[in-house]
Amino acid sequence: MRTWMLAAVAVLALSACEDGLEYDGRDAGYFSEDDGIVVTGSRVDRASFAANEPMGVIDAEARTEAGLSEPGNGEPSAPETETFLAYRYAYGLRAPAEAVRPLVQQHQQTCEAAGPSVCQIVNANVTEAGSDRVNARLVIRAEPGWLTTFRDGLEADAENAGGEVTSSSQSAEDLTRPILDTQARLDAQIQLRERLTGLLDRQGANIEELIRVERELARVNGDIESAAAQLRAMRARVSMSIADLTYQSEIRPISRSTVNPVGEAVRDFAGIVLGGLAVMIRLIAGVLPWMILIIPAVWLLSRWRRSVNRRKAAEKAKT
Repeated sequence: MRTWMLAAVAVLALSACEDGLEYDGRDAGYFSEDDGIVVTGSRVDRASFAANEPMGVIDAEARTEAGLSEPGNGEPSAPETETFLAYRYAYGLRAPAEAVRPLVQQHQQTCEAAGPSVCQIVNANVTEAGSDRVNARLVIRAEPGWLTTFRDGLEADAENAGGEVTSSSQSAEDLTRPILDTQARLDAQIQLRERLTGLLDRQGANIEELIRVERELARVNGDIESAAAQLRAMRARVSMSIADLTYQSEIRPISRSTVNPVGEAVRDFAGIVLGGLAVMIRLIAGVLPWMILIIPAVWLLSRWRRSVNRRKAAEKAKT
């Protein structure tokens, strides 16, 4: 029993000693001189590598460019519970033909008056196939709060123009995973850039190693710029929603375009008659030279055949 008690006391003492020890990652003596790691083909001792800034330090300028928050300000840069959705709305409006263009212009002017930071016109076009057939489309990108107010007023705008809202739909694209993946890749590249920058300042590096580090640093900077641009584009899609508006004129059973062909035919009557007469004159003018040659030839041929027939008849009478 006494032996077991001494063994237990020894184990507890060893545990207490281990808990009291703190490992310092910057202690180069913990590793041997030959112990090292390879960064883009260059061998660096672990003590020099550990002396660089820790993994948690992120470049503030790159974070600002990508729209990320600074660490330690109480707001996580991309919490796992946060969802990034890019919303898209589609509406179909129908109005009298003469009211379609003014309605499109009204909505376009409303967006322009809000300013480019709130509303942007992506596409706007009007197509007229006759005075009673007008189609139009307006695509805008706007801040969600402003767009909600705009969408709520579409029905009233259509009614004031003598029309109505015929269709509406809403869809959302989940960009949570692409944003979080791009942000994580950007953070990792920024951390790698910090470490590579530290490697350039270390003592004892030869020219070949410095060239390799600089080449890798240039590649990392390119990746950072690309990831930051992608992140800004995706965050812009989340911060502003799309509204796709299509306008169509009302279909009338008997419209001006229905009777237009008859009126146009009456107006063109004289032109059609004169056009036909002109065709006949051209035809006669084209055939007349040939008639001058064909008529004498036919007359001579018929005379020759008559003479041949008379000769044959006379010979037959003699026999």
